[in-house]
Amino acid sequence: MEIILASGNRGKLREFKNYLDGEVIPYKEVVSDIEIVENGATFAQNALIKAREIFKMVDRDKYIVISDDSGISVKALNNAPGIYSARYAGEGASDVENLDKLIEELKKRGLDSSSATTQQQLPLLASMESILSTVDVWKSYSSKERDKWLWL
Repeated sequence: MEIILASGNRGKLREFKNYLDGEVIPYKEVVSDIEIVENGATFAQNALIKAREIFKMVDRDKYIVISDDSGISVKALNNAPGIYSARYAGEGASDVENLDKLIEELKKRGLDSSSATTQQQLPLLASMESILSTVDVWKSYSSKERDKWLWL
């Protein structure tokens, strides 16, 4: 079986290829370039939405699908940006732009730093009924300076 990544994010594709020794295919090479609406309320829901949408469109005897949804929740910002981390500074914003907006929001509150958590959900579908999912949560520390951002 081959592994399809249900993400259009090139950075995530690079990471997964590294983790899996190149044994992962971007979904756009197997199915049409569709837009997947991530309308879940949690990282887990959004990751599963992506995985299921792609899994419905592929040969289930040939492929398994892995997906990812991740982000950061900053305590001082009422756990923002959360599920909106990838587009916190707007649609198509880069990681640097999103981080700059986060730092700007801390500064608006007169803060130099805040505790935070980073979460990643990774569902793996081999059938619509069989879901293997993992979650990683890291404690983070946010700072008003981009080069002092820490992942603990």
